[in-house]
Amino acid sequence: MRLITKLLITGLLMLSLPLSANAALNEQQLAQELKQAESNKNTPNQAELVEALQSALNWINESKESAQRTQQYQKSISDFPKLTRELRQQLSDESTPPLPAASIPASDAEQQILQISSQLLEVSRQLQQELDRSRAISDSLSQVPLKQATARKDLTEAERRLQNLVVTSTPLAQAQSNQLQAEVAARKALVDELELEQLSANNRQELARLQADVLRKRHERLDLQLQDLRNSLNTQRQREAEQALERTQQLVEQSGDLPKSISEQLKINQELSRALNEQAARMDDIANQQRTAAAQTIQVRQALSTIREQAQWLGVSTALGETLRAQVARLPDMPKPQQLDGDMAKLRVQRLSFENLLNKIEPAADYKQNDGKPLTASQQRLLQPQLKTQRELLNSLLSGCDSQILELTKLKVANTQLIDALTEIKDATHRYLFWAADVDPLSVSAPLDVIQSLNRLLSLDTLSQLSQAFLMMITTKETLLPLFGALLLVGFSFYSRRHYQAFMERASSKVGKVTQDHISLTLRTVFWSILVALPLPVLWAALGYGLQNAWPYPMAVAIGDGVTAALPVLWAFMISAAFAHPNGLFIAHFRWEEQQVKRAMRYYLMSIWLIVPLLMALVTFDNLDDRAFAGSLGRACFIMLCVALSLLTTSLKRAGIPLYLNKQGDGENLINHALWWILLCAPLVAAFASLLGYFNTAQILLARLESSVAIWFILLVVYYIIRRWMLIQRRRIAFERAKQRRAERLEKRTKGEEDSTPHSVEGSQDIEEPVVDLDAISAQSLRLVRSILTMIALVSLIWLWSELHSAFAFLENIRLWDVTSSSQGVESLQPITLGAVLIAILVMIVTVQLVKNLPALLELGLLQHLDLTPGTGYAITTITKYLLLLIGGLIGFSMLGIEWAKLQWLVAALTLGLGFGLQEIVANFASGLIILFEKPIRIGRYRNHPRSHRIRNQNQYARHHDFRLGPQRDHCAQQGLYHRAVYQLVAKRCRHPRSAYRACRSHSQ
Repeated sequence: MRLITKLLITGLLMLSLPLSANAALNEQQLAQELKQAESNKNTPNQAELVEALQSALNWINESKESAQRTQQYQKSISDFPKLTRELRQQLSDESTPPLPAASIPASDAEQQILQISSQLLEVSRQLQQELDRSRAISDSLSQVPLKQATARKDLTEAERRLQNLVVTSTPLAQAQSNQLQAEVAARKALVDELELEQLSANNRQELARLQADVLRKRHERLDLQLQDLRNSLNTQRQREAEQALERTQQLVEQSGDLPKSISEQLKINQELSRALNEQAARMDDIANQQRTAAAQTIQVRQALSTIREQAQWLGVSTALGETLRAQVARLPDMPKPQQLDGDMAKLRVQRLSFENLLNKIEPAADYKQNDGKPLTASQQRLLQPQLKTQRELLNSLLSGCDSQILELTKLKVANTQLIDALTEIKDATHRYLFWAADVDPLSVSAPLDVIQSLNRLLSLDTLSQLSQAFLMMITTKETLLPLFGALLLVGFSFYSRRHYQAFMERASSKVGKVTQDHISLTLRTVFWSILVALPLPVLWAALGYGLQNAWPYPMAVAIGDGVTAALPVLWAFMISAAFAHPNGLFIAHFRWEEQQVKRAMRYYLMSIWLIVPLLMALVTFDNLDDRAFAGSLGRACFIMLCVALSLLTTSLKRAGIPLYLNKQGDGENLINHALWWILLCAPLVAAFASLLGYFNTAQILLARLESSVAIWFILLVVYYIIRRWMLIQRRRIAFERAKQRRAERLEKRTKGEEDSTPHSVEGSQDIEEPVVDLDAISAQSLRLVRSILTMIALVSLIWLWSELHSAFAFLENIRLWDVTSSSQGVESLQPITLGAVLIAILVMIVTVQLVKNLPALLELGLLQHLDLTPGTGYAITTITKYLLLLIGGLIGFSMLGIEWAKLQWLVAALTLGLGFGLQEIVANFASGLIILFEKPIRIGRYRNHPRSHRIRNQNQYARHHDFRLGPQRDHCAQQGLYHRAVYQLVAKRCRHPRSAYRACRSHSQ
């Protein structure tokens, strides 16, 4: 079959040779005709002629490129046995270990190290190219059939156009004929190329794999050679340092009383010798880290390639997904580049110190004895070798520092490549494995599997491992100290609990009393409640840390991971219990109903004794023995955990805890009920998904959802704390006003002014010092707080779910429709996918939230602190709303393929049509803009009291409280007289509204 295929392909190539020669001949002729057409400006239809000839040349170039790629594909088929034989021979040659490095001078060794390092980098680059090529071949297997269908369709269309073309003797007709002929030839060449690409895919993939193996072996051989050279160089330096140290020690032993100057040089040489030994050991450590990073990068790249190759078979077998997940779980962790930066900084400081020591070395004649006399000849002979040795040691240390900095830089580059590879495989894991089943669906034999897994778990000698792990904990310093400190903290918490209870009683007794209540009571209650709930979680964390460090016992390590994972949930439950105390935050400070709080905390004991252990067991089974118990015991624990979470959520919903507050700060709204029903259904849906085999997916999504709820509850508590602070401030201001009024009345009563009417007193007070509306300020402030907290919640949730962005990449494969987009004059077909539609909807939701919340934030956070007229602030907030709507609309429409380039003609046509057909609306629109920016009419002027400016109209209230919607054009095109609104001030002096109106009119006139 393969022979027949080769013969057919060879025949096709032989038939295509005349066509290629004819194309080459036509190319020269077309190029000459194009040159003549461009130079002759008087030729009829010169632009169309030049375009047709240029298009024909472009098609011929595409035919040549397709022919070249076809020859490469043909070579991979016909020469496949020869190429594989050559690559296997190269693989055998590269597998031979390198010869041990000969003893060469240090300078030559350093030169060879640099050369081999550059070769190693080049081989790494080539290996990455081969892996990328193998990945491209794998990706093309699913795209080639679609390309073939499109190419055959385009070829049929081009042949039809060529047959229907009527060729005349005009140059333009001849050029169009040549263009169609070249297009048909290029389309045929493309069809042949795609057929050969599909036929040769397996061969090319096998060749790429063999080439990658050859490069990998070459990389290993060069790495071993580099390691030998570095070991040889380090050995030479260590030998030199040891010899220098021995000579120095011998001189010290042979010599009697030496001058202090010589003794100091001997000590310096000893320290430098030790530093040189440490430097050599550090170089070995860096080399080992480089090799480890390179090996880990190759391992990660191989795992990434395996995931991409096997992605199409994930839906067939759950065992494949489980195997790939286990392979990903064994990959290394992310390296920390910050430590390397600190090491490089220390090396530079150390190098400067060595340079200073080298510059301080003086000639032997400059050194003195202890009494200041010059050294004797014998002493100078003793000192000179020491100074020479010191220079050699310092030069070696300086060279070693430079080498260390260079190797650390290479290590940093290797770590960066490892980080990039780990990031790629993380995205690939989310993209390909997230929605793949990782365990078998639930079957009739599930109870039997649970029993067998339980028997196997007990056969692992769990109790013995745990006892040995606890014994290791109490006998190891690293784990004993945290455990002992946690026990002391727990004992101290039991001792100090009565002080905490006394503080809570004192604080709750002061809450609600104007003269004693303060926000610091609430903040201190929150602080002490969190602190009181801390000791037991600290002990829990110490136990988890100790079990995780018992590395000889896998069962203990897995249980330690589970204990550590359950720690935040345990702490959150204990904090909630402290807040729900009768004298705690919820009841005493927030004034929530005690029955409501008790109903919410109804399942607190179940949370502590069931949810936390189930979560710990779930994480333990997930990390034990390569997830061998995840499909049986782990899934059973997860289902029970989902049922417990559903009961807990039901209790919280019946307690009336709000998840969403409307503008009035009330939780009785549709969005709140919808959110609660989502939380009620989510655990049950996750349990059902785990029964179908999507165990890992259900765990991750449910954990993200519950974390989102935790963030939402934290912000809800923050909102009620701020609300309580505002209530305290409002009551305090009202209390101070009441005290001030009472003092004024008592003062006037003592002066004999009790006969004055209360209306005139209050009117004079209001005119001299306007009273601030506390209700309006409180409502505005709470709106601002809700807006800020809503935006914080949205940002937090986006950050929390952003890690799973690549898991929803399958939405990009669901094509809804296609749009035509142009870039630099070239039109292309752009698909609009379901992912783009969802992103556009998200952009619209964020835009609506910004339009609702950002103007209030500007008004209360910025504009009220500026010296602006009322109209100016209103104009800024109004224009901000329109700009946000415009920007959000443009971004959302661009996600749907509706760009501004397509809208501008529609906008221009609508503008022209509206200008003639709807002149009144356009006039009002322009007048509204003029009034907003120029402010000829300001809020507060008297002409039927405008209450708000819109783009097309004004909302006005007449003097008899009649509402009127006034067009803006009337205020710009007609004459009018406007007065300042003094009616409100005068009305406070007059008892009757008509007398107030007459006084206002007389004042304005």
